[in-house]
Amino acid sequence: MFVDTYHKTSKEEIENLFKEFNRSCKSEFGGLYSSPQKTVTLMNESGRPQPLIDSNLDKGMTTLVGELEVNGDGYRLQYFALSHNLKKGAAKGAVQTAEFLLREGYIG
Repeated sequence: MFVDTYHKTSKEEIENLFKEFNRSCKSEFGGLYSSPQKTVTLMNESGRPQPLIDSNLDKGMTTLVGELEVNGDGYRLQYFALSHNLKKGAAKGAVQTAEFLLREGYIG
């Protein structure tokens, strides 16, 4: 992924934003059975995430982010993102949505 920002940023600021996003998701969806421990898992090891090794972390329900860099002038982020499309994107993602709708009273 390449992301251009309006404001100059650092790698630490972006990592903190991901952590804050995880806290927000945990408070909103953490009580659901199918929710992952972390919505986004930051991986600091070089060459990670890798589909065959990492895609099933947290039951396949976390999005993995690795190789996070802030390029030269501080206005462009670069990183790899990996999610398990069958689990998070379809099967378990649909179950998580149904759990949320049930908890919120939209379905009975």
